[in-house]
Amino acid sequence: MSALSGYDQTLVEDSKTSRLEEDIALFQDLIATPELQNVRVFLLLNKLDLFTTRLKQKPMLAACPNYDGGEDVGQAVDWIKRRFLKVHPTASVWVLSSVSNEIDRVFEEMTAALIRSHDTPPTPAQSP
Repeated sequence: MSALSGYDQTLVEDSKTSRLEEDIALFQDLIATPELQNVRVFLLLNKLDLFTTRLKQKPMLAACPNYDGGEDVGQAVDWIKRRFLKVHPTASVWVLSSVSNEIDRVFEEMTAALIRSHDTPPTPAQSP
């Protein structure tokens, strides 16, 4: 799980490292774990509502110099998703806000996806 709203924030313990870059690095470390090489990976990008509000105050390009999209929220989310999918192309990605009933819906969808794919390998970059 990674908070979209952290795109322009740095770590408390390291004011030079962005939270987004740290989340991607942690995701990469987790994926590299030998025990997780052949398992289905779900990535939740949450706090879309806060992200949308923050983008109005600080555009992606101001926080992420290598951002190559426009000012649209969808383009910014897609760019972040692509960053994670470069690490693990077969991860299933869900984007959700901070609303609890949406989290329940996503977990139901994840459960259904696991049941459907129990005997089949994941396919590249599928999101329900």
